[in-house]
Amino acid sequence: MDANNFRRSMLDRLASETHVTKLHAWFRLTSFPFEAVLPLVPKEGAIYDVGCGFGLFSYLLAKDSSKRRVIAYDPSLEKTRVARVLLAGLDNVTVFRPTDHFPRSRLRPKVVVILDVLYLLSPRKKRFLVRSIFSRLQRSGTVIIAIVPKEPSWRYVLSFLQELLVVKCLQWTTSRMNIINFETEEFLRRILSDCGFVAIQRHRLTAPFPFFHRHTLFVAKKL
Repeated sequence: MDANNFRRSMLDRLASETHVTKLHAWFRLTSFPFEAVLPLVPKEGAIYDVGCGFGLFSYLLAKDSSKRRVIAYDPSLEKTRVARVLLAGLDNVTVFRPTDHFPRSRLRPKVVVILDVLYLLSPRKKRFLVRSIFSRLQRSGTVIIAIVPKEPSWRYVLSFLQELLVVKCLQWTTSRMNIINFETEEFLRRILSDCGFVAIQRHRLTAPFPFFHRHTLFVAKKL
C-alpha cells in the first residue's frame, strides 16, 4: 500500500469521527513516514505497537501481512476507542484496554514498536518502559523506537513548539505527567545499552514535504 492510498484508506475508515479527530489523524499520516518503518518489521510473529494512538501503524502492520499478530496499546481511552473503529474487521489485531502499565499478553512479542511516544515520559519512565520491553521480548527480539531528537537546530525548535501546541493547547495528545520531554540520541542509545540491548542501529527519517520534522529511528536487538 503506497503512502497516498494508505492515507485515503485511513481517513475513509474514520469518516464518521469528529472533524478534530480526522484533522489530527490527517496530520499524523502526512507528517510521519510510516511506510519507511514497515520494512524493518518481520512479516510474521507477535508485534506490539506501544502508544499506537489511533492505530494507524497497527493497521498498516496488520494489512501488510496476515501472519503478523498485532497488539495495539495506548493509554488514552479516546484514542483506543478510535483505534477499535479503525481496526475493526482485521482478525490479526487486538486493541488493549488503556492502563498505566505495559500491556500484558500471553504472546511474547517478536518486535515492539514505539513511534514518537517517549517525549511524553519522564527520564525515569523512559528507562522503566525500555526495561519492561526488554524483559517481555522474545529471545532475539527487536525494539524499534522513533524519536524527534533534542538537538540545536531549527527543526527541533519548531517540533517543540508544535508539540507545545498539540499537547498543552489543543490537547490532541495526552501526557499523563503533563510534560514535553524530548531526548537526545545519546540518551536513548545509553538507555538501550544499559537495559541490555545490543546491535543498536540508527536511521534518519525525514518527514514528507512540506513537514520539517527530522526523526531518528533506533533498532536494537535482545540476544
